[in-house]
Parts: sequence; C-alpha cells; structure tokens
Amino acid sequence: MDIMKKNPKGGRPPQSASEKLKERLTVQMAAADDYALRGKARAAGLTWAEYARTALSRSVVRQRLTAEQMTLLRVFNKSSMLKHRTKVGMRGKHRR
Repeated sequence: MDIMKKNPKGGRPPQSASEKLKERLTVQMAAADDYALRGKARAAGLTWAEYARTALSRSVVRQRLTAEQMTLLRVFNKSSMLKHRTKVGMRGKHRR
C-alpha cells in the first residue's frame, strides 16, 4: 500500500522530448516502390515507418560533382576507353 501512496499515478512513464515522434514526413512514390519498401520492412520484422527511420539514419549523402569534376571524369573515361581500344586492336593485329 505504501507504494501506491508514493506514486498514485499509474501507467507508462513519460517519454523525453528527444524520444517523442512529433514530426511528420510525407513522401510520394510509385506503387512498386511502396510495395518494395513494405516488403523489405516485413522481411526485417519492422513496421515500414521504423524501417524508413532506420534507413534514413544509416544513409550517407554524397555531394554532387561540380561541372568541372564531371568534365574531368568524362575526359578520364574517354582516355581510358581509347587506351583499352588500342590495346585490344593491337592484340588482334598481332594474332593474325
């Protein structure tokens, strides 16, 4: 009885402000993406909201390449492709 007098309020203890889920996020997606998300969540044994929160917290966002970096990447890819083609072409000529 003494326990009841010390804590007359029963039930679940209150959550801290950081634990409360107050914010909402609305996302539009294709039906196939929705089914895929829900299927992956089901396979992981989570609700789709818990799965999405976990995926968001673990994701890594990479910065987009600048125009200059894209140009350099294209030049590099083109030069390595040409290098490969000349190697392949030389091998073919020597074998004949």
